[in-house]
Amino acid sequence: LDKVTDPRFQAALLFRIQRDPSARVREEAAESLGPLAGDPAVKLALEQAAAGDADEKVRRQAERSLKSRR
Repeated sequence: LDKVTDPRFQAALLFRIQRDPSARVREEAAESLGPLAGDPAVKLALEQAAAGDADEKVRRQAERSLKSRR
C-alpha cells in the first residue's frame, strides 16, 4: 500500500495500525498513512503508534510518517 493517498483507504489503514496483530501490517499502515497525516484522526493514530506500539519498527515508521508531513 505504499504511496496510497486515496482517502477511501483511510479507515482500513487506521484499523490496521491500531488493531492488527501483525507488526509488519501495522508498520505498512504507518507508512501508508504518512501522506494522509494532515487529517487529525490519522495524525493521532500515528502519534499513538509512535509513542506506544509494542514493536520498535512500527514506532520508528510512525515517527517517520509524522516527520515527513512537517
